[in-house]
Formats: sequence, structure tokens, C-alpha cells
Amino acid sequence: MLETFPQLHQGLGLHGQPGAAAPMGLRVLAMLRDTANDPQGQAEQSLLWPVCASLQRLGLPVLVLDASQGESPDAPGLAQLLQQSAWQARTGLHPDPRHSSVAVLPARQGLDLLPQQARQAGMTPMQWLQRHVRGYAIVMLYANADTLASNLAGQAVHPLMVLPEQGTRVLGCYRQLKQLAVHAGLRCLLAPLLPSADDLGVTSYDWRRGQTGARSQAEDAQQLQSQIDALMRCAQRHLGHAPGLLPVRLHHAPDLQRLALQLLNHAGSVLPHGGQDLAAGFAPLPASHAWSH
Repeated sequence: MLETFPQLHQGLGLHGQPGAAAPMGLRVLAMLRDTANDPQGQAEQSLLWPVCASLQRLGLPVLVLDASQGESPDAPGLAQLLQQSAWQARTGLHPDPRHSSVAVLPARQGLDLLPQQARQAGMTPMQWLQRHVRGYAIVMLYANADTLASNLAGQAVHPLMVLPEQGTRVLGCYRQLKQLAVHAGLRCLLAPLLPSADDLGVTSYDWRRGQTGARSQAEDAQQLQSQIDALMRCAQRHLGHAPGLLPVRLHHAPDLQRLALQLLNHAGSVLPHGGQDLAAGFAPLPASHAWSH
């Protein structure tokens, strides 16, 4: 259910609906998957799913390409979609209007395959992807810096880098900012996670540190702010620009909505190749495989 934002893909497949009206273009968003900073992806996914749900509530069908999950015969994803015949690909993947959940495709192998196929077709990766996901208004790439750089070069998208409450690795984060800037011309948006309003009232004792919970929270906040300041200065000095900064309180609806709109405002935009909707006039696909979240 969207209300609980579970971390695993779940639900039934969303099936192809070629009769639905396809948008004229595709908005491209991205979130950085940082296994060193957030090994289990808990901080990142605590923003990923509610932000995508906020966008979907705006009436914009969202498809998440999740490179933290690999495709398999039991869980087909982007790789299988890209390997369809040219005839099938022309109809594209469409959302099922009966479902309001955010659609998710495992995409680890598919996002490696996408740039290769796009080069062979004389298109950019996102132009080639747009041919396969025509019914969606937004696609969110959730992947590491290498994968984002190879797929998003030249796009106007600002990938989101989530900074956990527990602090971040300044040097590691800077290296990823540099990789995306140098190899793909991308500027990032930093989203430091702040304690929720409920957490700010914590009065319990922190036995591990031998002090009150409130004091531990204050120290953590100060440490995170110092790390953010160092990261911003480093990027400004060496890359010539500092990333955008938008602190977010988890489970705080106004913050999540503001972040969703900020990402949408800095999304890439892809028109169908040649400026035409090539899906028109082709026969329907068999059921397509996309998980709902």
C-alpha cells in the first residue's frame, strides 16, 4: 500500500493499455543510489516512494526504474521490456487506469543495456526509453552514479542525493557529485533528512553516549550541518557550482510535496523521436510486466 511505503516491490502486474491516451513527452527524474552512504537504501527509499506518490496524485502516471533490483525470469523488468521485438516496442508500456499505485520495474540490467541500444538506434538513452514507456508522464531512475551518468548525459535533470540523519561521507559524496558533473553535465539536489516533529520531542536517555537523547540529537544535527557545509564548499571550489539544497522532514507532507515539485521543476524532458507519437495505429501488446508500489 502506498500509505506504508514498503521497501520491497509488491503487487500485481500493470498491464499494457494501448487504448489510453499517451502523453506527448516524458519527464525524467533521478535519485542517486549510494550504497556506501546508505547500504540498505532505507533513507533513500523513505523519500523515493512518498515523493513518487505525491507526483502521481497530481495526475501524472509515474514509473520507477529501480536499479537496486535486478531482473529475473520470476521478476521481469526493464531488460525484458527492451528486448521485445520492434513491433511490440512501438506500442510501449502503459499504466493500468484501475490501479493508483506507483509502478516499479527492476532495472539493474536494463539501464546498462539502454545506452547500447540507444546508440545503435541513433538516439539518446531517454529517447529510446520513451518509445517503450509511452503511457507514463514521469520516469524516475533510481541508480548509482555510473548508471545515471551513462543514461542522463545532456539531460536537464537534477538528480536527488539523499543525506541520512546519521551523517554522510563528505569525500564520497563529493566524488559522486564530480562524476555526475564531469561525465554527464548534471547538477545534483541535496536532500538532508531532518528529524520529524515527533523525534524532536525525544527525552529518553542515550545510554550508548551516556547523555540525554536531546543532546545526542543536537550533536547529530550539528555534525550533519558541518558535513553539508563542507560538501557545498568543496563543490563550489572544485566544480564551480554548489548543489541545490532542500532539507526534508520525513512524514511531513508539506516538505515531501515541496520536494516533489522541486524535482519536477528540474526534470529532464523528452519528446518522441522525430516529434511524433509513434505509438498510434499499432496493435496492442500482451500483458507488460511492471510491479506496483
